[in-house]
Amino acid sequence: MDPRPRSLPRAPLLAFLLLALGIVAGGGSIFRQETARARKATEEHLSSIADLKAAQIASWRAERIADAEVISRNPLNSFRIRQFLESASPGDRGEDLRDWMESWRKTHEYYDVVMLDRNGTVRLSVGPSPPFIGAFASPNVGKVLRSGSAILSDLHRLPNWNFPHLDLYAPLLSATEKGKEPVGVMLLRIDPARFLYARIQAWPVPSRTAETLLVRREGDNVVFLNELRHAKDTILSLRLPLADSRLPAAAAATGRQGIVEGVDYRGVRVLAALRDIPDSPWHVVAKVDRDEIFAPLRARILVISFATLLLLLLAGLGFLLWWKQTEAAHFRTMLAAEEARREGERIYRELFECNPNPMWVYDRETLRFLAVNEVAISNYGYSRGEFLGMTIEGIRPPEDVPALRKSVRDVPGTIRRVGTWKHLRKDGGVIDAEITTHDLEFGGRPARLVLATDVTERKRAEEERDILEKHLAQAQRMDAVGRLAGGVAHDFNNLLVVILGHAELLLKRPAAAEPAVGDSLREIHKAGERAANLTRQLLAFGRKQILTIRTIDLNRVIAGFEGILARLIPGPVDVATHLAPDLHRVKADPFQIEQILLNLCINARDAMPAGGRLTIETANVSLGEEYAKSRTGVRPGPYVMLAVTDTGDGMDAETIGKIFDPFYTTKEMGKGTGLGLSIVYGIVKQHGGNIWVYSEPGRGTTFKVYLPRADESTAAEEAAPVAASRASADPETVLVVEDEDTVRNLVCRLLSEAGYEVLEARGGPEAVRLAKERETVHLLLTDVVMPEMSGRMVRDRVAALHPDVKVLYMSGYTDSVVASQGVLEAGGHFLQKPFTARTLAEKVRETLDG
Repeated sequence: MDPRPRSLPRAPLLAFLLLALGIVAGGGSIFRQETARARKATEEHLSSIADLKAAQIASWRAERIADAEVISRNPLNSFRIRQFLESASPGDRGEDLRDWMESWRKTHEYYDVVMLDRNGTVRLSVGPSPPFIGAFASPNVGKVLRSGSAILSDLHRLPNWNFPHLDLYAPLLSATEKGKEPVGVMLLRIDPARFLYARIQAWPVPSRTAETLLVRREGDNVVFLNELRHAKDTILSLRLPLADSRLPAAAAATGRQGIVEGVDYRGVRVLAALRDIPDSPWHVVAKVDRDEIFAPLRARILVISFATLLLLLLAGLGFLLWWKQTEAAHFRTMLAAEEARREGERIYRELFECNPNPMWVYDRETLRFLAVNEVAISNYGYSRGEFLGMTIEGIRPPEDVPALRKSVRDVPGTIRRVGTWKHLRKDGGVIDAEITTHDLEFGGRPARLVLATDVTERKRAEEERDILEKHLAQAQRMDAVGRLAGGVAHDFNNLLVVILGHAELLLKRPAAAEPAVGDSLREIHKAGERAANLTRQLLAFGRKQILTIRTIDLNRVIAGFEGILARLIPGPVDVATHLAPDLHRVKADPFQIEQILLNLCINARDAMPAGGRLTIETANVSLGEEYAKSRTGVRPGPYVMLAVTDTGDGMDAETIGKIFDPFYTTKEMGKGTGLGLSIVYGIVKQHGGNIWVYSEPGRGTTFKVYLPRADESTAAEEAAPVAASRASADPETVLVVEDEDTVRNLVCRLLSEAGYEVLEARGGPEAVRLAKERETVHLLLTDVVMPEMSGRMVRDRVAALHPDVKVLYMSGYTDSVVASQGVLEAGGHFLQKPFTARTLAEKVRETLDG
């Protein structure tokens, strides 16, 4: 039996079609009648509103002219006004006239009231604006003085004014021999937002889209004079061409009146009533969206449509009942073929469902899911019914949909891997899926089979590896700069010792009293100090400086820093501290901690030029394994956190990636060295800590410094000793050991002038020989690194000859070199090069005094 459906009989089909056509024609006629009735009612409503608005605006303009005439013909003040305007006496300030003007301004709610003399000069002014009239008003003032009649200007906007306004010019008349003549002009500024715009914008009945427009013609454009309901900041700024015949506003500006249909400034179809404002260049447009007009018809249209469809269905039902009876035999024939098809689908489905990866089939034209396996249901969280009710766009992020549509068009029919995509689970989670596709026929429609392999964990691992590699690269880059700084430190520091020392010696000479000589020496000394400071900053960044580590209370350091902070931070910035009361102690150099605070607070201050809030916080924290995994060099464990937060400009991700680089700065040329945050980074790292920054543009910045908690958490805080700098009254012998001739000569000279007996040695062997020849050596001042014997070896040999000798080490090398000599571990006193004469004297005295 032929399984194809038979053709319909012609006579019953023709009768059904004629009946359906009659039903549709009747429904259409009713629809047109309802539409015409709604349009007519709207036109009458708009015409009434346009007439009302035009009358209100004309009345308002007439009231303003009446105000001007009252002022012009006021007999009570005419003599006083003339006397004031024609008086050349500076003592007459017209306080009585000012009170009268202020009374007018407040009573009639004008924005400004300005009195002008015949020369157009402002003589009195009341109101919030400066006493000026502007270039726009000058021609009108002259016209009023010539004619003696009041003028109401058009809407305009003055430079640097944030709102448009109108000017009312009233001539100030005074009786003369020739009659009443203008002796001046009263200018009354009007803010249209107070009264005029309220009249324009009011609408008598609730409406979602209706509005009234006030427009005028300027050249070939129509200008909008009031704030628009559907567009902001348009007063006097929105201009549209008069040539656009679709615009009701353009038609009104060319003098047309009545009802028009067109497109408004939004490009939306509207119905509008147009009216002119008598005795003015203004025109009123009362309009409403066409969609709103016919919105009430929708319910009636639905009823008409439903009735039409019901009749069609009843007619069709009779026809279909007859036709179904004739088709029953045909469908029984089709049943066998359908069962065979279903058996084939059952075999396919078993293979489809047993796949361990998510799989689905979708329609290539509609993109709707046609089939989905259990693994996909489990992984994505949708039920089978939900899957089959949506398209493949539903499991993609919105930003990926355009690329998905392009991929669907471009992917060929062969088996192909089309890349990795983001997929959305029902719970909002995101899955990274690697997609393989193949085209096929499914249920007689062009479809595509998709195999989705979940690679989320693999991609997450790759991203974490990339982050760690970037952190490692940054750490290596900074370490390289640190090694470079340490490499030049020793020789550079020796040179600075000589420069600073000799500059100080020369400043003590009588010749330094001469301005030319003294100023040059002071500039040399200042340049040497700046070079020494720059070297210390580079060593701090490179983690190569010598630290004086003590067990300290971070809260006490911050409390002692508040005095500096008060002078450092200007008034507009509010400073707040939130210090943990049970804060653990840390092992750190207190001077370097203050350096961290100083640089972070200066950085925060510069980020808030207009003021803001600076917050300093401390807390006990514990960094776990997960935190440490995502950050290179972080060890899990207990830490003390120092946080500095500002409410300034914030930074983007690109800037955050560079802020710790030396000499990188976002400030203007000459306003920053770019070493502040680099120094902070180096100090934190040298203390075994970590620093992280959190910032977004416009949302401020937070720097968090994590310092390892000291093991002796209950130990008392150590205090640094303060030493005198003068030599003792008893003669004391100092043995100076230094292989650099210029440094040694300078040190010996400085100590001799300070009152010490100095023994000079070029190296270790000579120092041991001098120690043997002397009965007493009070102090051994020795360089740490020397060619033949290190400073530690010299100390051991000299101490064997003089057990009571005190030892002071000095070096221009970095911390790693000094530490390798065993000096710091031995607990000896240490003097870092470069140093000044005062620093040398203080350190020698401190060492001798124990």
